[in-house]
Amino acid sequence: MDCISLLALSYIEGLMHSNSKLLHSKKGLLMAPPIPPETGQVNRQTTKNLNFIFPFTRLNSRLKRISFSAILALGFCFFPFHPFAPVLFAEPEKAASSDEQLLGVEEEMKTDEMGEKTQKKFEEMFLAPEEFAESGSKHARKLSESPSAVTVLNKDDIKAYAVSTLEEFLRIVPGVQVKGLSPANKTLGIRGFTTVGGNKVLVLIDGQEINSNFFGGVFWRLLPISLDDIERIEVIRGPASNLYGANAFAGVINIVTENPQGLKTATLISEVGAYDNGLGTMFFKGKLARQYSPFSILASADFNQFQSTLDPDQTNAQVFRARVKALYEPAADARIQLDLAYLLTKWDYYSQFMYLNFKLKPTFYLNTVSTYKNLKFQANYRRLYLDADVVAPTFLIQYFIPQFNSYMDNLEGRLEYTQKLPGRNRLTLGTGYLMNIFYSNILAKTYNDEKRFEGFFQDEWNIQKNLFFTAGLRYDYNSVTNQSFSPRASLVYFFRPEHNLRFSYGQAFRKPSFFEYGMRLKSFQEIGRYIDIFNKILYSPGLKNEKISTYEIGYQGHFFRRLEASLTGFYSQYRDAIVITKTFGFTNDPEYADYYGGELSLKFYLLSNLDGFFNYSLDKVFKRTKQKTYLPLEDFAPKHVFNFGFRLKPLPRLLLSLSGNYVSQNQDFIIDPDKSVLIPVNAPPQKLGPYFLLNCRVGYQLWKDRLEVGVKAFNLLNDNGRQMPSEVWHRADGQTENIGGEPVGRTITGFVEASF
Repeated sequence: MDCISLLALSYIEGLMHSNSKLLHSKKGLLMAPPIPPETGQVNRQTTKNLNFIFPFTRLNSRLKRISFSAILALGFCFFPFHPFAPVLFAEPEKAASSDEQLLGVEEEMKTDEMGEKTQKKFEEMFLAPEEFAESGSKHARKLSESPSAVTVLNKDDIKAYAVSTLEEFLRIVPGVQVKGLSPANKTLGIRGFTTVGGNKVLVLIDGQEINSNFFGGVFWRLLPISLDDIERIEVIRGPASNLYGANAFAGVINIVTENPQGLKTATLISEVGAYDNGLGTMFFKGKLARQYSPFSILASADFNQFQSTLDPDQTNAQVFRARVKALYEPAADARIQLDLAYLLTKWDYYSQFMYLNFKLKPTFYLNTVSTYKNLKFQANYRRLYLDADVVAPTFLIQYFIPQFNSYMDNLEGRLEYTQKLPGRNRLTLGTGYLMNIFYSNILAKTYNDEKRFEGFFQDEWNIQKNLFFTAGLRYDYNSVTNQSFSPRASLVYFFRPEHNLRFSYGQAFRKPSFFEYGMRLKSFQEIGRYIDIFNKILYSPGLKNEKISTYEIGYQGHFFRRLEASLTGFYSQYRDAIVITKTFGFTNDPEYADYYGGELSLKFYLLSNLDGFFNYSLDKVFKRTKQKTYLPLEDFAPKHVFNFGFRLKPLPRLLLSLSGNYVSQNQDFIIDPDKSVLIPVNAPPQKLGPYFLLNCRVGYQLWKDRLEVGVKAFNLLNDNGRQMPSEVWHRADGQTENIGGEPVGRTITGFVEASF
């Protein structure tokens, strides 16, 4: 039902209450069954609640007639948009007769006098479903009971709102900020931790870590999947090292890919996008699924290309990807999953100091997950090649590091066990081992490795029906910074059905990346024998882990199952931040930074064919000095961010969606390329934004659900600002180079998707 229907029903029920008579209709579609005596109190309570919300029953008879006439007039005007309109306007030979409809209503009411069955069917068709999340507890759990602030995005959300890349799509999550260096290079942060390297957020794909342990961040163009491979995305906002260890500092993005079961046999996707000044992006993909019970397999191949917004003739990235996912389920409680991906990539990476032209090189991913009853074992391997030519205005960088050849190996093994205990407890135990290998021809020690060991436990105690307590502790050891402990505790209290409060505390840490602690260059080591300062450039042994402690309070509630609201407030203490020194090494900052802020999220389900969302996030940072005075760090993180979106299906085969992202003013730094002749010299911080991105998608199905064509628009209003600072480098040969971020640019993309 929509709001008009609710108004009409409230009026009718008011008449029922005031006259103490039952409503019968012999020819209409609405019919009320006799009310048993024992349910009278329930109906009076329902009427009381409706009168509180819609006080029509308090009006006199004349005003009631006027109100009811207005309701009928509004209902007639908006009837074409009503979810039942297609049913009532169906072909005569396909529509049920009035007698059949009445008989169906009578039979349904007879089978369940209390209306539970009808209510259940109504909720399944039109109301907000109960969401579940795995990331906050390592197993499926109601989102309302999660001990962490979690946002869940499903495949329908991706189809409606993903008009560009995966990282751009994640903008719609409250608390998430994205900064773009170029169309192919983005960095992502949560709750203000949006650094160039994006090394404070952990990204997982089916449980496999995707962060590069060399830099600590994520190379988004080197993911083993594309957007259409994703079944669900769960985003934890806030520290999560108690379950996920290093790098789960500001949050976790857990991506779950689709399984072969239930997929169409074959899928073909083609997308071509254009900037205002020329060709922008291209994406082509083919996907094939086969099922031979109990075995199923999914194979896909795709090609993706991004052009520069400054010069459409210049390619930012080219990616070819092939992937196979196999699933074997010999029993209901046993499952083996194998995922293998191969990529060939060629791309340019822009930073605040230089840009790197990465050559065409492969990347391998292997991920295996085996589950048997309460036991889960996961093992994975990844090899990443990074061979690049370096272009930099600084003599020391350009002369001593003109190019490099590198590769990185990552090996992981994890074991988890979950067991329900007496007293409504669930215990989760886990352990794991990880090894990283780094090789590069420019390092003094060409072959380097680091080892990590982890172990954790978590107990979930359902103290009462409306009270949940979760506590856990994790121990991490690595060969670089030794040991770290990460505790967490959370209490969820349902003070009313579908309304709860959450109180939580957690600690997290970020291990220094190899780039921060181990970049001792071969050429600098030789010069360092004579000039000591060269021993400190890019080489910073002895770094400690970054640490954060966060206190959270949250509320989540449903209103009439039409509106879902959540509100979270947090206060974080940031310690031992890794900062860059004047000699371009790294050190732990002795001063502290405190963060506070919050997120408001609303999801509304107005009609069966209309829903949407709105969210707002606030982030404020203060630096605490040794003298215990607080200094505001204005604008180094966007203070205000809000998002909105809605999707409408006015016709059975037509889907419309619109979304917007507003980011307030912030600032960042970049080197002054014309002054950085010998060593890098920072330019004054540049102010960025504010900016507003408006995106839309229109899709039409030509052949049921097998063929869809449409148009997607990213940055429809062409807000041409930069999300990262930029400077022009005047080279000695008279040419100019752009160092830093490119303008966002507008992209209009046409797409065709066919399934067989």
